[in-house]
Amino acid sequence: MVDNKIVKKFTVIFAVFLFIISVGSNSYSQKDSSRKVYMVVANKLSLQDLQYMNNLKSIINSGNIGLMNTKGSIGYKGAESYLTINSSSRAYASDDMARAYNLTKENRSLHETRVGTMDKKYEVGNIDINRIIFANAERQYDTYIGALGDSLHSKGLKTAIFGNSDTDEEKIRLGSLIPMDSKGLIDYGNVDDILVKDNSYPYGVRLDYKKILQGINNIKEDTSLFVIDTGDLDRLNSYSLYLNDEMFMKHRENILKELDDFLGKLINNIDKDSILMIVSPSEGEERIDESKLAPVIMYEKDKQKGGILTSGTTRRNGIIANLDLAPTIANYLGTPINSFMGHNINSSSVENNLEFVNKLNEKTNFVSNARSPFLTIYSVITIIFLIVSCLLIYFDRIMNDKIRSVLKYATLFIMSMPLVFLTISLINIKNMVVFAIIALVMALILLFILSLIKDKYKLLFILLLTFLVLSMDIITGSNMTTFSILGYNPIIGARYFGIGNELTGVLMPTMLLATSLLLDNPKIKKYMLVLLPVSIIIVAHPNLGANVGGTISVLFASMIYVLLMIGIKIDLKKMLGICFGIVGCIFILGILDIYINPNPTHLGRMFLMISQRGSMFMTDIIVRKLQMNIKLMGNSIWGKVLCVNIIAMTTLMIISKEKLKRIFEKYKYLFIGIVSSIIGSIVGLLVNDSGVLLSAISSIFITGTIIYSILVNVERV
Repeated sequence: MVDNKIVKKFTVIFAVFLFIISVGSNSYSQKDSSRKVYMVVANKLSLQDLQYMNNLKSIINSGNIGLMNTKGSIGYKGAESYLTINSSSRAYASDDMARAYNLTKENRSLHETRVGTMDKKYEVGNIDINRIIFANAERQYDTYIGALGDSLHSKGLKTAIFGNSDTDEEKIRLGSLIPMDSKGLIDYGNVDDILVKDNSYPYGVRLDYKKILQGINNIKEDTSLFVIDTGDLDRLNSYSLYLNDEMFMKHRENILKELDDFLGKLINNIDKDSILMIVSPSEGEERIDESKLAPVIMYEKDKQKGGILTSGTTRRNGIIANLDLAPTIANYLGTPINSFMGHNINSSSVENNLEFVNKLNEKTNFVSNARSPFLTIYSVITIIFLIVSCLLIYFDRIMNDKIRSVLKYATLFIMSMPLVFLTISLINIKNMVVFAIIALVMALILLFILSLIKDKYKLLFILLLTFLVLSMDIITGSNMTTFSILGYNPIIGARYFGIGNELTGVLMPTMLLATSLLLDNPKIKKYMLVLLPVSIIIVAHPNLGANVGGTISVLFASMIYVLLMIGIKIDLKKMLGICFGIVGCIFILGILDIYINPNPTHLGRMFLMISQRGSMFMTDIIVRKLQMNIKLMGNSIWGKVLCVNIIAMTTLMIISKEKLKRIFEKYKYLFIGIVSSIIGSIVGLLVNDSGVLLSAISSIFITGTIIYSILVNVERV
């Protein structure tokens, strides 16, 4: 039994972490409404294209470059990628909703019929703005359409749009989705008469850059945000079905050189106190680049940078989200930023920013591509292992020492693979076959090391090593987690930093089970309890794990663990008390995140949005989490892993009931570790939008521990 002094120490250590917060960054945050922002939209631009663009390379050398997540509500291209830039959160739109026109007398009348009387003169309007708003009202995100345009208009600043992606058959004005306000209105611009005929270009037309430069000069003094939709790369993309590789590249080179020449002239034409942004709202050209991350360049005239971009959204050097563009523009121009989920874009210097981003793009895409096949293979192997293990344990009579030994090492192999997937990220691998070979070799090396250890220490060794390596990685900057296939995927964009649900599913059970195994030794047991509050801090701290759902799971499991250790019976009343206590802790963390952290995490931003939009925003979050978990249970391999683990655990409890009863009577801390891990996994399933992943991975360690304990009769520390 653990005395009250230990419980008090645990409580004090946990209380301390609530007040540990630290921050810092360099950002585009000069609030001066006289400044100007020029956004050149070069959709379908890829990093490979820079070899044809000397002016752009010069801009990059003097400015900052990064990769941008282009995801909208559903995908990575089309109207929703454009609209998301000008929205509070990921937005949905189809290309036919970008029906922007110059507001002639006829178009103005149509727009006023649909939206209402205009309060002043506007030159461009989207007559289908209400279709966009209605379409987003039915989606999972509570999205404020036209947030950037409204932010600028609220301070009397003017916006402008030039260009389009029209073909000979369709009018495509996606660029207009970026500067419009919530009524679909833009102060100045030209989207109708901005192309010139040129039969050497796809569809026989190209953008008239001379007219754009002239149009910019005409309104330069009055306008704060200029959006130039170059369109020619988009036209080439839709025309590419008619072109062989040679002609496709010939047209592309011509378009890129024209664009590069325009950028050179624009740089010389803009004022000193201005920012130039060059963005590709959608993923790159599929014919030459499979990456869904698009290049984004930011240049501040007369301010030499030569750096890379990041933001509070991603906290990753070289990567930002499309949601970060609008708050950065608004912040730079001194207009409200309260409506945006994104964060201000920051920059940091590197020796060769373009080389850095190229390598980052290559590695990020490899990890993203490797993630699904290797985790699927691991999941299938795990499912087969669980089925075979249950059958062999049931037919215990046919198991000889050799079969038992093989099954023990198979159990350790399954439980060691998350550690392999974490540490292999330190190696720069560019080939799937090489990745598979190295992963297998690393796993075999681990098994060889385990073969040198006594059976009673093997399980403890792999659990404790996994916990310590993962914890140290998070504490020291997540160097392994960032590029692990069990880490977060910046292309998906659900999480960019901290600890995701997959690795929380590793951290929680390894911590609880390793603590249980260590508690058998009376000389060290009182010190091992420190693993519980340390784990909570790692998962909860905004500059470490920053995982709200993971924090609730680990905190809940840790509280159950401590209560069971001191002999308190868990009933409904105590469970409700734990729930209220955790809600209070999360509330305190959220308030601290808002008021102390200049770049609030998901928790702080959630609190801010709830305060602005009311309880419906919280309802949307809950519904979204439920929908995601239901989807993952039905479609994801992890849903199958979780189901098989539940069946395997239940089966083992039935067929080995007497043996497990004797084991748990002899090793009560193991029982406590398993029970608290199961409860933590259930809580993780309920409170996370991808809780299936957390629960499935956690269950692998729980079931693996039960199987190994049965096989060796838990002869250990």
